[in-house]
Amino acid sequence: MAGQPTEYKSEYCVQVEKLCKLGAIDKEIADFFEVHVDTIYEWKSTHPEFSESIKKGKIIADAEVAHSLHKRAIGYQYDEVTYEKVGPGDDKVEVGEKGMESVKQDIYRKKVVTKEVPPDVAAQNIWLKNRRG
Repeated sequence: MAGQPTEYKSEYCVQVEKLCKLGAIDKEIADFFEVHVDTIYEWKSTHPEFSESIKKGKIIADAEVAHSLHKRAIGYQYDEVTYEKVGPGDDKVEVGEKGMESVKQDIYRKKVVTKEVPPDVAAQNIWLKNRRG
């Protein structure tokens, strides 16, 4: 996008931090603000609060990815929750004594199964390359 850069606004700090938490890169940030990526570089250098918002958002996003990669590298367990039908229900309305209605309903039982995700060699390789060079 050529032309004069859009005027910087202080509320951009909140927006850019949220974008970076979602994994946005500078080009995507520029697209969001409808400016050229060079304008983002200029805002970073002339507005320290904007630069800090970007850093803060990226640190959070990177930490979440590192945590997920680490979990995948070493393996983990999780609980899978399902519900299974244990009682018959006709979904019919019955008219009993004195004109009272009753509804038959299905009955479900909660079932929790602990599942295991084994360690992933590819994730271990990525982790070690980044941590140990």
